[in-house]
Amino acid sequence: MVLGKNLTLFQGENSVSLQNQGEITGSVNIGLSFSEIKNLFETLFSAKLPSLIADAKSESYKAIADFAFQFHEKLSSTVDEALSGRIDEEMEKRFASSEVQSLISEIVNQVGTKNDISLNDLLANLLMDKLNSNSNDYLINQAISYVKYLNKDQIFFLCFIRYLRDVPYVLVNYSEGQFSSNIFDVYQLIDSKVASLDLQVDLRKKAEDIYKGYINNISKFFMNNISSPVDIDLLALNNMIFSDKSYRISTLQVFGKGLGINDYKEENIKIDFPNFIEFIEFMKIDVSNLDELIKPLTPFGKCIAKNCNIKID
Repeated sequence: MVLGKNLTLFQGENSVSLQNQGEITGSVNIGLSFSEIKNLFETLFSAKLPSLIADAKSESYKAIADFAFQFHEKLSSTVDEALSGRIDEEMEKRFASSEVQSLISEIVNQVGTKNDISLNDLLANLLMDKLNSNSNDYLINQAISYVKYLNKDQIFFLCFIRYLRDVPYVLVNYSEGQFSSNIFDVYQLIDSKVASLDLQVDLRKKAEDIYKGYINNISKFFMNNISSPVDIDLLALNNMIFSDKSYRISTLQVFGKGLGINDYKEENIKIDFPNFIEFIEFMKIDVSNLDELIKPLTPFGKCIAKNCNIKID
């Protein structure tokens, strides 16, 4: 980071400094209380945008306080898990680096100007990913920069694509033992490991029901948490999905593999996955055109989707 003439840095014992292009002096102790983080983030934001009117600044500070809380919770958890209650040396060095300091300033400015607290947990996760990362620094940096162009609905749709293409694992218990497998391979393993044909049929049916439940549950979750259809072209423009690529395995083939069916038919989707049909209709995606609109995530889209804390029952 290029140091400006108004930049002052101070680094005391057992602390790391945060810097900003403004007239501030900051010292952050590794202990990092919530109030310290909150006050520092507010100072960083005020140095960037000192002339905000009082009402706007109040809203910005609320969003910044929420982000500070999210980050503090994650950082505290990391410290608690570390040996002797201290952040490991590599994380400490990264936290003290000018690159991370500049990135924190960028995030705080983004939080304070956008005022969308629904994205704060994602940004805190991305920042923690940066602090814990030994590689892909450019990827995380760019993902953080791209978040300012996205809203919650767009980010949740990225997560939907990720969950749709994920292959869940199942644990199979039967009279002669048990084994675990991803859902795509479980049907072949059932046929090869289980001697009883009746038991094979029963276990295959249970595996099918698990996969149907998985797809219907994620579809219902995102249906309930996305407020309006997402502009797919805009996601491509913001470098979240590939506009000129499709998955090698089509969505129809994914459903077939998840159900152990080689030649799965489009007309069966409405029977097996009614919640999925409801969701894509809401999203204005035609069932006969799934792979033209459910596109592969870019590395940046994957990074953002991976860092969303989504809990689906």
